[in-house]
Amino acid sequence: EIGPARIYDRTALYATGAVTLSDLLSRVPGLTEFTTGWVGAPSTVAVMGDVRRLRLFLDGVELDPLDPRQRGAPAANDLPILSLEEVRIERGADEVRVHARSWRVDRTTPYTRADVATGDQNTNLYRAFFGRRFSHGEALQVSAEQFSTQPIRALPSSDALNLMLRLGATRGPWAADLFAQRSRRNRGPWV
Repeated sequence: EIGPARIYDRTALYATGAVTLSDLLSRVPGLTEFTTGWVGAPSTVAVMGDVRRLRLFLDGVELDPLDPRQRGAPAANDLPILSLEEVRIERGADEVRVHARSWRVDRTTPYTRADVATGDQNTNLYRAFFGRRFSHGEALQVSAEQFSTQPIRALPSSDALNLMLRLGATRGPWAADLFAQRSRRNRGPWV
C-alpha cells in the first residue's frame, strides 16, 4: 500500500453527494471516470489511464468483471452505494483496490433514512432504508433506491431501481443470514 487508505463510512458516503460508486471513485486523485452520460449511463473507472488496474471487493470477495463488453474492467456502477456500509480505497504500486462492506445493523434501535432529491437534466432520486436488530437476535434490513434522468426531451430517459433485503437470526453459537440484492437499470434505446 502506498499512503494511507481512504475510508468512507455510511455517513460519509452520503455526505459526498455521490450517487453511484463510480461517481465516488471519480473524486479520488489519480482515478478518472469515463462515462457516456449522466447517472444511468455506462461508465468505467481508470487508474492512471488503465481501466484494468481497478479491483473491486465486496465483503472480502473479489467481483469478477462479468460484462464482456468491458474487456476485463470491473463495473463500478453495478455496486449500489445504498447497500454499502463502508468503502475503503487502497492504493498499490500499480493498482487501486476498493474494499466495500455490505450494510449491517448492530443496534436494537431502528435505523431509518429517506432522501428525495431533484436536480438538473430532469434528474429525480428517491432513496429509503430501514434496519433494526431485535432483542432475540433477529435482524431486518430493507432498502430501496430509484432514480431517473432525461438530459433533453429529444433523447430517451434512463432510470434505475436498486432493492436490498437482509434477514438474519442468531441463536447461541449459530447464526444465519439471508442477503438479496436486485438492481435493474433501464437505458433508453439510442438511435
